Amino acid sequence: MAHLSSTKGKPRLRYRITFPDRTWKDRSRRYRSKFVAKSLLPKAADLEQKTKYGLYTRKDIDEWRLSGFLNVQDVRLLGFAPELKTLQDAAEEYKHSWDVSAKEAEARECRVNTILSILHTNTPVRNLSYKDGLFVISELRAKKYKVATIQKHVQDLKRMINLQIANNTIEYNPFLALKGGRIPQVEKIKHITLTDEQISSVVAESGHSPLLGGWLQIVLLLAFGCGLRRSEMLATRWENIDWDERSLKLTKTKTGKARKVGLGQRLYYELLLRKKSEGFILPQFVPWTLSRAFRIHLSKCGLRMRLHDARHTYTSLIQQKAGAKPIEAMARTGHKDMRMLSLYSHGKFGIIYEDRFEFMKMIEEKEGEA
Repeated sequence: MAHLSSTKGKPRLRYRITFPDRTWKDRSRRYRSKFVAKSLLPKAADLEQKTKYGLYTRKDIDEWRLSGFLNVQDVRLLGFAPELKTLQDAAEEYKHSWDVSAKEAEARECRVNTILSILHTNTPVRNLSYKDGLFVISELRAKKYKVATIQKHVQDLKRMINLQIANNTIEYNPFLALKGGRIPQVEKIKHITLTDEQISSVVAESGHSPLLGGWLQIVLLLAFGCGLRRSEMLATRWENIDWDERSLKLTKTKTGKARKVGLGQRLYYELLLRKKSEGFILPQFVPWTLSRAFRIHLSKCGLRMRLHDARHTYTSLIQQKAGAKPIEAMARTGHKDMRMLSLYSHGKFGIIYEDRFEFMKMIEEKEGEA
C-alpha cells in the first residue's frame, strides 16, 4: 500500500506501479514538506489501486504524470504512449483547446460528436487515413447534410488532427487535402435587397415594436441607412458622431480601417433624441439577438431576409437611388476593391437604359425632335 515514511527527517512517499504485463516497480519520492506529501498520498494510493486492476484511463495517466509519479517510460509501459492516443482522446483535447463564443462551442461539440459516432472512438490517431475522411463525408451525405455543414465537419476534423501534430502525436495530417465538396447553387445563400418603399414600410412598422427594448428602429436605420455590419453597430460610440457634419466615424471595422458614413435626417433626429456624452450608442446586446430580432420583425412584415442583407441593400441603393459614384460608395461601405463592391451591389431590371442610346431611338422620335 502507498504510505509515508521518513528519510533523514524528510517525508518520503512510497507507492507501487503495476504494468499490464503484471510486472511492477516500487517507487518513492521525497518532499520538503510533510503537508505536500500527505496531500499527494491519496493520489498515489489511487495509482497503486487502479494500475493493480488495470482500471485507469487516459485522464488518470495525465494526472499521475503531472503529479510527478510517472515518467515517459512508465506512460509507454502503461499503454498510453502518444502514438496510441485514440480519436476520443484527440476529440477531448480539441474541445478544451478552442476559445470561441458559447454558441459556436456548442455547434463544434455537436459536429465533433457526429464525427466520433461515424469513426470508432478507440481508433488510434496514428491509424487514421484519408479514406476515413472520405467515409465521414459519405456518411454525412447519406444523412442528407448540406454541403456547407459537411465542410464545417471536415474543418473540425482537420483542426483536431492539427492539434495532435502540435502535440507531437503524429507528424502529418492525413486529411489535409480533404474537401467537403462544392456548394451547389440551390444551397447557396440568396442575397435579398429591398426597395426604398419596402424599407420605409419596415421602418415605420418598427416604431412601436417591443423587440430589443425599443432599439429596433435604430438598428434598422443603421443597417439600411448606413450599411453597418452587426459588429460595427455594437462597437459604435456616441463620441464617434460629428453632429455638425452629420457623420458617423467607424473605428472598429472588419478591415481594421476607419471609415465615415453619413447620417440621414431621420437617423440623425432619432439619435439626437437619445443623445449622450459618451458610451456605446446601442445597449450591449448579445450579437445574435440583433439578427434574431431583425428576422422576426421582417417576417411580420411578410419578408424573409438576414440582417447582413440590409448592407447589400444599402450598397445597391446608394449607387442606384442616390447616384453615388463607385469610389464614393466604397468609401462608405469599406470595400477595398470594385470586385467586392459589385458582389454587394444588386441591380434590378426596371429601366431600359438601352433606350437612351441615340442609335436605339425610333426614327419618328428623332424627326419629331428636329
